[in-house]
This record gives sequence, structure tokens and C-alpha cells, in this order.
Amino acid sequence: RNEELVSQNEEYYSVNEELRKTIEELNDAKNLLQKNQKEKKLILDSMTEWVALMDLEFNYIWTNSAFQEYTRYSEEETQKHKCYHVWFNRETPCENCPVIKVIATHKTQQIQHTDPQGRIWLVKASPVKNEAGILIGVIETGTEITQQVESERKIKESEEKYRNLFQFMEEGFLRADTGGQIVMANIAIAKMLGFQSPDELTGTAMQSLYFNPSEREKMFAELNKQGVLKNYALRLKTKDGRIIWTSSNIRYILDEKGKVAGTEGLIRDITELKSQEETNEKHLLQLKGITRILQYQYKGVQDFLDYALNEAILLTESKIGYFYFYSEEKQEFTLNTWSK
Repeated sequence: RNEELVSQNEEYYSVNEELRKTIEELNDAKNLLQKNQKEKKLILDSMTEWVALMDLEFNYIWTNSAFQEYTRYSEEETQKHKCYHVWFNRETPCENCPVIKVIATHKTQQIQHTDPQGRIWLVKASPVKNEAGILIGVIETGTEITQQVESERKIKESEEKYRNLFQFMEEGFLRADTGGQIVMANIAIAKMLGFQSPDELTGTAMQSLYFNPSEREKMFAELNKQGVLKNYALRLKTKDGRIIWTSSNIRYILDEKGKVAGTEGLIRDITELKSQEETNEKHLLQLKGITRILQYQYKGVQDFLDYALNEAILLTESKIGYFYFYSEEKQEFTLNTWSK
């Protein structure tokens, strides 16, 4: 009998010990779960983005502080309403709802949303699955991107403004890589060189545009010596073979490591100006020649005619011509011609 009592006591003790261990394990698990919940809440509440978890019926399970602050709904209040009621006071799901798309596709979806205050949000909805891979909910995050969108808009406007200025400025612009291939051009230079558009000119070898290859070599020698060329006169050849005079400001362009990546230049067509200069210079030479003729101390008529003939040939650059000689004594003109 005593042996039976001892055996029962040992059995009770063993069961009690197992029960105690089980209770301790449950308490430990509960404490760990509470700790994990607190850590999760601490992490979620420290985020500037709002975060919310909802079930497949659009009911909120939990939300973080940023969500509650933005919507002005406490976590308990959000759990009483559907998401579309919290956000838009609707009775039915919203059009273009990312949550509906997640439920349908099981893939992350995102939209850009502008609220009534003009703030812009990037809303992302992602699927939540259990260990079996079954969809059990959707987690939604919202990041305000107002400043980012505004910055991108300003950058785009600046780029468009720069592009318009670049394309429609009166001076031509060319950029070539180290191999002499044109990689950028504007409308003015394309028109100047007889091309239909900058795109048609892009890809052309700069070497093909120089009237004389030796001028290109001379230009690079000067560029290497001075670093930058200003108002540098160059003769270029157009697509249809015409020769034009240009005045260019040319410099090297460098990459992020400071190595030469190519050249670029602003180019003006000075063909008319050059032609006018040559005409003016020719007229000046003619005036100087006429002055020399008038001031020549000749020894006789024939000496004067010979001198005038030589000057006329120099002035007119012609081997055939004529001029009149007037004699006051005889009061008559004499026609003189030459051919050399």
C-alpha cells in the first residue's frame, strides 16, 4: 500500500513538474510575443511613412502613429470602419484601388495620390501571405513625395528651358567626342551647314566638315597651346559643298576624372562679313593705286601710260582692259587698251 502511495506521489509530482514547465514556457512565449509586439509598434511608430495592415474585407487590423496622425483616426476607430470610409468617407471601394489589384494579382501595386491639401503621396500595397502561401491580408504604406515631385518638375522645366535656349539660339553649337564624331548639335549649326536637322548632323565626322584638313591640325595645335580659342576663324564645308567662313569659340570638355572627353564650340557664320572685308580691302587698294597714278611724276605721255597700265593690271587683276587718257592740250580722249 505504501508503495502505491509513493508511486502515485511520484506520478503527481512528475505531472505537476511538466505542468509547471509548460506554464513557464507559455509565459515565456507570451512575454516574447508582447516584447515583439512592443518592438514592432516601436519600429512602426518611429516611421515617417504611414503603415496599415488590413484583411481581405478592407478592415484595418493595425495602423502606426503616422497613419493615425494623418487620418486623425485612432487605431481603435480605424478598426470600426472600412479603409475607403476612413480615407474618403465612401460606402464602396475606390476606383483604381491598389488593394483590389493586390487581391486580384497577389502582386505589389502602387499609385500616386494627391490629397485635398495638395500633398502628393506614393501609396504602395503589398500582399501578406501565411506559411502556406495563402493571401491573408494587405499591408499598405504611404510616403509623401510632394517635395520630390516639385523638385522633379522644376528640373524638368529647367531642362526644357535650357533645351529651348540651346536649340533656338542664333549661334551654332557643336560637341564632338575624342574620335571627332559629332554627338550634339543645335538647329542653328545644322541649318548653317545645310543639314535638315540636328539629328541628321549628329554622327557626322568633324573631319568631313573642314575645308582643309590642315586647318583642323592647326586649330588643335592652337587649342593645345591656349586651352581655349576665342573668335577663331575657320573655313567649313557645307553638306552641298559650299565653303563658309566661321568664327568659333572652342574648348575641350573633360570627364569626371578630368580627362579630355571631346571638344565643343559656339560657331557664327561670318561669310558675308568676310566677303565685305575683302571688298573693302580691294576698294582701298584701288584707291591707293589711283592715288599713286595721280601722284606719279611722269617724264612723258608714254611713261605715264606705261605706269598707269601696270597699276591698272594690279588693281583690276585682269590681263585685258582699257582706260581713257584725256589731253587738255588737244582737249580729246585717247582710248588705251592692254592685253598680257
